[in-house]
Amino acid sequence: AVVSTQSTGVSGAGADQAALKEAALAAQETIKDLADASKLGAGALSLDDVETQVMLLNACMDVAKALGTLIDSTKDACGKSSDDESMDTLKASAKEMIQSVSSLLKTVKSAEDKATRGTRALEIAVDSVSNDIKSLDNSGVSVPPASPEDLIRA
Repeated sequence: AVVSTQSTGVSGAGADQAALKEAALAAQETIKDLADASKLGAGALSLDDVETQVMLLNACMDVAKALGTLIDSTKDACGKSSDDESMDTLKASAKEMIQSVSSLLKTVKSAEDKATRGTRALEIAVDSVSNDIKSLDNSGVSVPPASPEDLIRA
């Protein structure tokens, strides 16, 4: 959504003020949604993982700043020719926006990987125990039946 908002804003630079206003309002709504989602994501992480929470919120803040810069650059470039210096500033702002979104995606992926590491370890352990049980069942070694009392005595 952030990238499509960016595209709409940049393409709106050559359009009229109404199109630019619509793009800015869409960007505002998108960044609000991004902030809400990032807060929820950071809150879902464990309390022991404050560093990842801070990284996630900082990455979101970087996207918001880049989007603000992009909106300002788009306003400056609105109605100007493609040779104007403001168009170069707009292109640089768009690149900054893409870089900040890429960084946010990498941060989210890293947080996700870190959060699921324990789950994956448990799944691997369960699979390993299941395989060991299957190999014992298929080994052909006869094990005499044991009652719960036998197990307690052992």
